[in-house]
Amino acid sequence: MTLYQSARDNPDAELGHLLEFYRPYLLRLADDWIESDLRPRFSASDAVQQTMVAAAAGFENFSGQTERDFRKWIVTILQNQLVNGWRFHRQAERRDVRRQEVLDEAEHDLPAPPSDRPLESEDIERLLSAIEELPKEHKDVVRARYLEGLSFDQIAEQRETSRETIRRRWKDAVHELGRRLGADPS
Repeated sequence: MTLYQSARDNPDAELGHLLEFYRPYLLRLADDWIESDLRPRFSASDAVQQTMVAAAAGFENFSGQTERDFRKWIVTILQNQLVNGWRFHRQAERRDVRRQEVLDEAEHDLPAPPSDRPLESEDIERLLSAIEELPKEHKDVVRARYLEGLSFDQIAEQRETSRETIRRRWKDAVHELGRRLGADPS
């Protein structure tokens, strides 16, 4: 019997073991996904701990049948925790008047969320698919910005192009993603 099956059969005794088994995997994902400038205020371990609490609280309502379903479910919870952390810390920055210039520049980095509901795995899959369909130069900017956590200046330096070109590609990519996903990116 697998650890997942044991947790399904006896969650009171085994769920903690299953969650701990996934902790290193989730930490690695969170560490890759958290932007470098947020790390001092929002760590991967914070996001994973919040994920563990949410998963433990919601496990009785989990309707998946396989360990693969569980893995998708817990990664979706982690992604939601990261989005919530990103929103919280970016809003806190907006309240810091000394950082207003930086915020003015980054204000259009993401399309407005369609609602306050958590992202579902289908939404994430649609987003990733839409990113993959972007023209190469736009896809590269999106990946560098979010997967690598690079600033526009760093991306421009890497690509040996102007910052304005990178910002234009970024804006075009965000607009196209919003169009493909049916959201208004402005």
